Amino acid sequence: MHTVKHSQAAACRSYAQTVLAEGQAVLSLALPVTAGLLSGVLMTVIDTLMLVSLGAAAVAAVGLATSLFIIVSAALLGFASVFSVGLAQAIGSRNDSEVARVMGSGLVLTGVTGTVAGILMVLFMPLLVTLAPDETVGTFFQGYWLVLALIALPHAGLAGARGAYTALGRPWLSVLFTFLGVAANIPLNLMFIHGVGGWSGLGVQGAAWASLAAKTLTLVVFAGHFALSPALKRYRHQLNVVRSRVCSDFREGISVALGSVSDGGAYAATGMLIALMGTTALAAHQAVHSVGVLLFMVPIGMMIAVSIRCGRIFGSGHAADLRPLWFAATLLISLWSLLVAGAVILLRHPLAEVLGATPAVSELAALLFLVTVFLQAADGLQSTALGALRGMSDNRIPNLICVLTYWFFALPLAGFLGFWAGFGPAGVLLGYGAGVLLTGGILIRRFFRRTGPFRRNTSEHINRTFLKSRSRPL
Repeated sequence: MHTVKHSQAAACRSYAQTVLAEGQAVLSLALPVTAGLLSGVLMTVIDTLMLVSLGAAAVAAVGLATSLFIIVSAALLGFASVFSVGLAQAIGSRNDSEVARVMGSGLVLTGVTGTVAGILMVLFMPLLVTLAPDETVGTFFQGYWLVLALIALPHAGLAGARGAYTALGRPWLSVLFTFLGVAANIPLNLMFIHGVGGWSGLGVQGAAWASLAAKTLTLVVFAGHFALSPALKRYRHQLNVVRSRVCSDFREGISVALGSVSDGGAYAATGMLIALMGTTALAAHQAVHSVGVLLFMVPIGMMIAVSIRCGRIFGSGHAADLRPLWFAATLLISLWSLLVAGAVILLRHPLAEVLGATPAVSELAALLFLVTVFLQAADGLQSTALGALRGMSDNRIPNLICVLTYWFFALPLAGFLGFWAGFGPAGVLLGYGAGVLLTGGILIRRFFRRTGPFRRNTSEHINRTFLKSRSRPL
């Protein structure tokens, strides 16, 4: 009996040590990944501030264009995540030939998806311009959107480059290069929007040209470092484009991209439901969204970090570390949710007063900030589970689960609570949050099923189930 208790205590200590080690590992990835995501938001904020002097129509046109580009960006990020996870798996397996195939596939995949996205953006422009509220905004939108179509290619390349550098264990270098682009965007905006010397500038369209120049410059910096860095020399000679690998990654990328677009689309649909409730409701929602978009970068960053870390574990075959990784990531994101909850409860009224245009808007925004606490917690649980499954190349079923729960449970419930039950905008967001929470629960259960039966946590049992899952075709 004493021997059994001693072995159980030793097993618990070992598990706790593994959780701690995995927590440190995933946090070291999540921090720079989140910082990189925030840089994209910061570039949009800079564009908006630079355009304020051109009038409300200019700001509205750029706001509409950037809102629509989020859908494009989500799809491109989905394809990039397949590349970064595949690279992490190949590095974890120490298989140089597989690293060569993944890097070659990633290069082709980002180029093709960025080009196709740009072409589709141009083709859909006549339809999208009808969303503009008036002719002036529509004119500004068309000029800005055409340049955004050119940005799609370097945007895809940067998503792939950031993912690759994170998988290669150089996430902070990726952040440095990305923020160099953000810094360059400021003088480029001044020049292209307002002109320099005797040149009067390009106005609204100039902001898009500045972003194109900044993103291209950043991509050139990434390429130059990769080409010249002695530490990356071994990877430069491992580019090998294999058609079967490219096709396989493209199929997986479509699944992930559709899931990401569905997620973003469902959230956008909640905004449309709230818009039906009047100007005050929409203004309050926008005020809360302006803060929420920053807060939600953390769960997204954690999801990407977990997928890459899980990919390395998956590739190395150390299956017993998968559950400790998930537990550590879930604990970290839960602590973040508690921190957000405390800050929001304390600061919701001052924030609502600053962001609310009228007392009625401020009062409603203060209530919606409380709902954000629930959304943040639900999204954190879903993100860590989805990231772990992506790291195991389990994409199709989880993304199908997301589509079904968002569109056939969350949105109907949001409409019911918001309109029929009479809870208004808060009911819409609560219904959506309930769908996110349900999605997270289903994905967590799937993760546990993929890493071994419940209550059977021995390393041998998890490894047996893990190796069986690896043998399934993607």
